[in-house]
Amino acid sequence: MESSEWARNSLEAVEQERAESARRYVVPRGYDVAMGAAVTLLVMGLSLNAGDVAKQVWFGPTIGGLALLLWQVRRFIAANGTWISGLTAGPTRWVAASGLAVEVAGFALAIYAGSQQQWLLVVVVSAVTGAVIGWTSHRWSEVYRQSLGG
Repeated sequence: MESSEWARNSLEAVEQERAESARRYVVPRGYDVAMGAAVTLLVMGLSLNAGDVAKQVWFGPTIGGLALLLWQVRRFIAANGTWISGLTAGPTRWVAASGLAVEVAGFALAIYAGSQQQWLLVVVVSAVTGAVIGWTSHRWSEVYRQSLGG
């Protein structure tokens, strides 16, 4: 009898901690938009490198995207005390995998467009990829919070 009561109390404590984690989880203001902008810059910068004409300018967007990405990670850690992997087990994994698939496809299409010197297509694909990543980031947080019971 005592062990089943102990187990029940332990499970209740775990559920309470999950609910408290959901309440404490914070997404810094503008985080999702900035993550989308970072991906836009990264996709654009790396795809510009694929075209001969634009090899001189690819460095700026790439470094800008990396800097923005790292700044957002730093802000997230400051707000939550830790970084949470996007590939955590559970329902968030599908959101993260979908975002990753879009990002890879966006990179591939933008790099191809850059190699063909179709700069408008590079800009459009980069922007769409970044927008999808920003939305995915927002959706991931919603699913994560729900999975914790919050």
